[in-house]
Amino acid sequence: LVAAAPGVGKSVFATNLSIFTAVPSIYLSADSDEFTVKTRACSILSGIELSQVEQRLQDEAWEKYFTDLLHRTDHVDWCYQVDIDPEFIGLRLKAYAELRGIYPKLIVVDNLGNTVEEQADEFADLRRICRDLQRVARSTRAHVMGLHHVVGAKEDGVDPITLKDLVGKIGKIPEMVLGLNRAGDNAIQMTVPK
Repeated sequence: LVAAAPGVGKSVFATNLSIFTAVPSIYLSADSDEFTVKTRACSILSGIELSQVEQRLQDEAWEKYFTDLLHRTDHVDWCYQVDIDPEFIGLRLKAYAELRGIYPKLIVVDNLGNTVEEQADEFADLRRICRDLQRVARSTRAHVMGLHHVVGAKEDGVDPITLKDLVGKIGKIPEMVLGLNRAGDNAIQMTVPK
């Protein structure tokens, strides 16, 4: 589990990991749309600032450059479904295995909040999805990384994350919890609360 305040860099961290580990992966991006994910990936791969990538995509020559560059992420099955529940994840994994003959080695769920079906019972749903993702990890032998938000007191992204800062108090379930917080103007600090 990777937890942080909005805008600190959970998705950027997971996208980097998906791209540069170069292992068969599924990235379930319920939190960001296709344009956002692809421009982020282009920025990561090219080293060009995100705002400049967005501008340059308007130019046909640059668009071809970025399209060619994105082929370096062909090992990632990007999915932009907004609502991702355990049934959808299971079907997506079966389709992946049927098409490629193997299960992915990395599965990213961005963001666990998008897996909640019943807002009235949000915390129970979060605990359930964490247990479901543990089962997926064990049955497929994949690394499953869920991205998750923190409670209001930590939403400024400045202070290090602790287990009690996780929305839904789900820190007991994942086998590992990483926290991200801002550590200056252009720096992110990673902590290991569990």
